[in-house]
Amino acid sequence: MRFQSNLIKVSVVTIGLVVAMSLLGSYIVPRFFFCYASGIVDHKKIGYTLDGNSRVATYTVSVRLSHDDTLNNFSSGTTFAYIVSKSDWDLVQSGDTVRIKILPDLKAQLV
Repeated sequence: MRFQSNLIKVSVVTIGLVVAMSLLGSYIVPRFFFCYASGIVDHKKIGYTLDGNSRVATYTVSVRLSHDDTLNNFSSGTTFAYIVSKSDWDLVQSGDTVRIKILPDLKAQLV
């Protein structure tokens, strides 16, 4: 009988810890950690800005979304430009189907 009582206590504590860690994890892990979208590349563009005295290139890829972008609240069918790295920008051409990991500040990474 004592063994069953201890087993019940350990089980309750374990379940409580799992629930607490899950709730805490939802606050610690950023929303964009699991945010993906896909679509068709509409066009690419290089933009330039000044950072002090240096010229900085910004690489954007416009994607017509086939899945919602829940991080930025864009529904499927919307064409939206995301800032990507130069290497990702070099990988795609207009008309390509891509899957992107959505990052903060309208940035994305090809996956």
